[in-house]
Amino acid sequence: LKKGVTDEAEMREKMTNPEFLGIDPNVLLLILLLSFTGAMIGLWVAVKYLHKKKFISIVTSSSKIRWKRMLIAGAAWFALSAIWIMVGYLKDPNNLRFSFETVPFLISLGIALLFLPAQTWWEEFMMRGYLLQAIGQRTRSGLIPVVVTSVIFGLLHAGNPEVATNGFWQSIPMYILPGLLFGIIALLDEGLEIPMGLHLANNLFGTVIITNDNSAIQAFTVWRQNYPDTTLDFIGLLQLPVFLLIFWAIYKWDVKKLYK
Repeated sequence: LKKGVTDEAEMREKMTNPEFLGIDPNVLLLILLLSFTGAMIGLWVAVKYLHKKKFISIVTSSSKIRWKRMLIAGAAWFALSAIWIMVGYLKDPNNLRFSFETVPFLISLGIALLFLPAQTWWEEFMMRGYLLQAIGQRTRSGLIPVVVTSVIFGLLHAGNPEVATNGFWQSIPMYILPGLLFGIIALLDEGLEIPMGLHLANNLFGTVIITNDNSAIQAFTVWRQNYPDTTLDFIGLLQLPVFLLIFWAIYKWDVKKLYK
């Protein structure tokens, strides 16, 4: 059994390894992100023509997208992620190596800035917008759709190479718990702007700032981990309730929305 799991982890790692596939990392990055652009178009068509609704209805209850919320949330997540990297370096300096290459990095950054929103925001629109609203309308509950969509969100990432490498039960909480945070915030704030900012900042950081060989997305980053630090990753989850409390204090959310 252990050998089978190891073989599966190695195969998943190879399928996201540009060197094994024989293509440039930036080409693989572009192909991966373009697939989500197609998915975004499909979701837009379904909402507009199948459900006869405005697409913004699954994004926010406001008349227009509150971009300021998204930018503040993204900047805060990016800054705290940088702090965690410094903590990781102090904890184990041999685990990080400087891998910056100017031209390839700028290409990765350009691709990420242009197309990563499609990947992260499709997941938000689909999970915390479309499905959360659909389940909420049927259950007449706040927390049930948040929990259900968070579990679905976690299971959608079960095929990632890091899950096979680190183990299902060790890895899946790393997706479900942020999903719970994003869902609770979407419910309390009646919009996806804050989750959109948090999710994009998280994935952008992992795409162009630091990655490792087990990551599902491979690009030219500033730093690379020689091996995943799962302990630090779990400690990093502590930032989730911190963000919730900070935004709760700023926007004065009504807790009753969680169980209406």
